[in-house]
Amino acid sequence: MDELLLTEKKKYEKIWQDKRYRSSSPGYKLAHLFFLFAKQVRGDSITDFGCGTGRAALRFLGRGMDVQLVDITKSALDESIKTLAHIDKRVQFVEASVWDLPQEVATTDWIYSADLLEHLPEEKIDSAFKCMASRTKKGGMLQIYLEEEPFGELIGETLHLTLKSRQWWIDKVAQYWEIVLVSPEAADHVRFCIFVGKPNENC
Repeated sequence: MDELLLTEKKKYEKIWQDKRYRSSSPGYKLAHLFFLFAKQVRGDSITDFGCGTGRAALRFLGRGMDVQLVDITKSALDESIKTLAHIDKRVQFVEASVWDLPQEVATTDWIYSADLLEHLPEEKIDSAFKCMASRTKKGGMLQIYLEEEPFGELIGETLHLTLKSRQWWIDKVAQYWEIVLVSPEAADHVRFCIFVGKPNENC
C-alpha cells in the first residue's frame, strides 16, 4: 500500500468513528436522483464508489439491483450493512481505493458516487476516473461537492482535497464518459450531479 493511500485510509478510519460524520449519508439521500435518470434497472448491477455507510445499498436493493460497495475503509460501513453483505449474495463490499482498484472489483451495469470525488487528491483524479470508467457498462451518476465542509475540523484534517469549479469537473468527466445530463446547482450552490452514459472508447 503506497504512502498516500495509507495516509488517506487512516484519515477516514478516524473520521468515521465520529457519530456526527456518520449521521450524514449523502449517498442514501440522493439515490432518488439516480432513479430519475436510470428508470429501468431491475436485474441490473451497480457499484457505489466511496459508499461510506453503505446505506444507499438499501435503495438499490429496493429496486431489484445487485450492489457492489467500494470504500477505502470498511470502518465506514454501518454494522447493519456489514451484516447484510455477509448474508445477502446481492450485496458485495470491497475495501479499496478508487484510484487503485483491485481485480476483485467487478464491472457493473451502473456506477454511483455521491460526495466522493472532491475527497480525492487532485493528482489521483485521472487514475480514479480510469478505474471507474473501466468498471462501467451503461453509465451512472456522479455527485460532486464544490466547497470544503466543516467535518475535517473534528480531526484536524482537510477532507475535500480537490476543490474545483463546476466546469472543471464537467470537462474532466467528459474525458472518460459520454455526458448525458448535468443538473442545475443545488440551492446552496455547493453541489451538482453529472449523469453519464457509456465510457469513452479509449477507456
